[in-house]
Amino acid sequence: ATDDKDGSFANLFGIIVCRVTCGAINYTDEAKPSTQRLVDSVLQKRTHHSILDDREKFKGTYREFMIFDNQQVYPEFVVLYRRID
Repeated sequence: ATDDKDGSFANLFGIIVCRVTCGAINYTDEAKPSTQRLVDSVLQKRTHHSILDDREKFKGTYREFMIFDNQQVYPEFVVLYRRID
């Protein structure tokens, strides 16, 4: 992102904080999971509402949450901040 150099939010950056309803989560901690199987569980079989790929567990990086229905996401806050050098 870049800052707004001339407008009313000059030198500020923004982030949207959302509330997300994950529902029934299809969890995987496999190094190379079957992407098609995970996506089908949500879109075709409808046994799950979202996917959690736990890369933190096997790779030490992060957990990735995936949702496919925009009605599961509610933008709750806009946070404006200024970066400190």
